[in-house]
Amino acid sequence: MAYEPSKDLIFRQTPYTVVTGGIDTFETATLDNDEENEIETFLHKLADEIAKKSPKIGADFRNQIQNMKDLASYFKAKVDNKPYSPTIDTPDPGQLGMNVIIPQFFNKNTFSVDVTAGTTAYIWGTSATYFTTSSTVDQRYMIYPMANGIIHIVDTPFTQQFQFTTQKKSYPPFTVDPLVVETIEENKTIYQYRTPGFILNWDLGSKLSFMPNRTANGVEFNIIGIVVYEYGAFNSLTWV
Repeated sequence: MAYEPSKDLIFRQTPYTVVTGGIDTFETATLDNDEENEIETFLHKLADEIAKKSPKIGADFRNQIQNMKDLASYFKAKVDNKPYSPTIDTPDPGQLGMNVIIPQFFNKNTFSVDVTAGTTAYIWGTSATYFTTSSTVDQRYMIYPMANGIIHIVDTPFTQQFQFTTQKKSYPPFTVDPLVVETIEENKTIYQYRTPGFILNWDLGSKLSFMPNRTANGVEFNIIGIVVYEYGAFNSLTWV
């Protein structure tokens, strides 16, 4: 069957919290049968790949496929109902694609952050600027960092406090107790931070900050989730 989420239920059909930053209503478009099947197949394959590294994170990803389909519907409506590619991760001109999150979609080349204990640091955005995706026609995209999708591979976690702020709304800080997912090598552990899902687009700037409890250079985070995009947003190898 073709798929289009109810405007009252979009991003509310899973038990995972999704914060929208002050966007109250969402346009939606119908995903036809072929689009829905291709998107679901692609996302389940991604969940399988993630589960090979971490069954827990893979399960969280799979349980949020409904939110990712909602994002695909919302994005399609915002970009004039362009079709999704039948090969979803390799679209042609005039088509929409879907892929995993890489740092370049955040206008950076790494998710590595230098941190100082007691000084606010940022996963995206800065103290002075909000992050937005591209609003250029044929280069537009949206990002869904999934709920529980901030991942850290270290010996000891660096934070227990996050805050999400947008140009419309500042959310109160929230505390997290990093969950040990797996130990992957000596002195290296996968930690999963209990964060909500986020909807990031070009209409509303946002930033995700955290309070480090230690000082270090090159603290590497990973962001698990998906990007939906127009062909021109990612049609060649990219370095920022």
